[in-house]
This record gives sequence, C-alpha cells and structure tokens, in this order.
Amino acid sequence: MNYKAMNILNILSLFLSLSCNSVLEKDSESKPVSHQIWDQLLKKHVSDNGKVNYKGFIKDSTKLNQYIELISSHYPNDQYWSREQQMAYWINAYNAFTVQLVIRHYPVKSIKDIGSKF
Repeated sequence: MNYKAMNILNILSLFLSLSCNSVLEKDSESKPVSHQIWDQLLKKHVSDNGKVNYKGFIKDSTKLNQYIELISSHYPNDQYWSREQQMAYWINAYNAFTVQLVIRHYPVKSIKDIGSKF
C-alpha cells in the first residue's frame, strides 16, 4: 500500500468518524487509548515509501489483534477525548481494520478483490 492509498484510507476514516462518532459517543465513557502497539507495527511493517509488508503483519497478527481489541472496547467521546485524539482513533482504527481484512484474505492483489461485487 502506498502513500496515496494511505491518504485515501485516511479520508475514508474521517468520513467514518463523522458519521459514526455521534452514535458511539453517547454510550462511551472511555478515556483515550495508547496507539503504541499500532505505531510499533507500522514502524516495523511499513517502509519509508509507504509499502506495507503484509507477511510481516501476518507474523505479528497477535499484536495487531491486541490493538484491535483495545480500540474496539474504547470508543471516543467528547467528554474525555480531544478532537485530535478522536481523529487519531478513527484514522488508526480504519487502517488497522483494513490491514486485518487484507491479511485475512492474503494474498490478494487488491483490496477490491475481497468480497463480492455489487
């Protein structure tokens, strides 16, 4: 995955954030989470030019699943999370779930190859 693809993912995650955040924040009293696990995985498995090493993510799938479990149980809210923390959450969550989806179907040439076409 290159920087252009990562930017597209970031834009999509922002849309997801804006559309879902108001629903989730009503039920959430969680405090902001650390994205340290995700940061470590990105440093280890994404090159400086944005190429993702999916085989590396597969080897570290336990850590990826730990991070996804963490973010899945801590939704942002306006009470404890700043706007920047909420944005980071949604961008990182979208990207982590996307990597998880790709490694579940690995090897694929494109994420578009996953699932049925409408």
